[in-house]
Amino acid sequence: STPPKIDGRGHVSLGRPFPHIAITILQDGQPVGAGEIGEIAIQSIANTRGYLNNAAATAQLFWQDGIIRSGDLGYLDEEGYLYIVGRKKNIIIHAGHNVYPQEVEEVVNGVENVRYSAALGIDRGGIEGEQVMIFAEVREDGTDFAEIVIEIVQAFNGRFGFRPARVYLVAPKTIPMTYNGKLQHQRLKTQFLDGLLKENGRILFS
Repeated sequence: STPPKIDGRGHVSLGRPFPHIAITILQDGQPVGAGEIGEIAIQSIANTRGYLNNAAATAQLFWQDGIIRSGDLGYLDEEGYLYIVGRKKNIIIHAGHNVYPQEVEEVVNGVENVRYSAALGIDRGGIEGEQVMIFAEVREDGTDFAEIVIEIVQAFNGRFGFRPARVYLVAPKTIPMTYNGKLQHQRLKTQFLDGLLKENGRILFS
């Protein structure tokens, strides 16, 4: 079998589209070229016709007639291979630059004693826009929490060139996931902003 294609940031290609399926990458509603990250739009005979009795939602779903906006962010390489880098609604816009949670999480997950991590963008109203907040699940076994935070900050800064606004070390099974193992960023954000993580004793160190 053909080995998977992996880009320089660790993203694994899904391969080329099947016959009769066309992929377009959009930035600000316009197609972009190979290597440019944007929203993945799909044209296929299997596409839905829209939402039942909801014309407004249907209009937002389509880019052009028969071409659906997926909500996923990704890019096509020069050979037409597709890579997914995250969800559009989870993107963090910091100081005018896009930060993709998946890339942050790959860096943080490489730090020793981190089980899982999630990156969120929290807007506190400053001119820099959203601030990167990192939530990292760690084991409650006497590990030096302060040292883990230092290592996370150093790893993050080495990759992105600035420091995260805050790092929260949380107890195992704090970060919500779907049944198939996908992070639920929006649910975690709601729990954090509503104060539930602190109230329920899920934050071990910050």
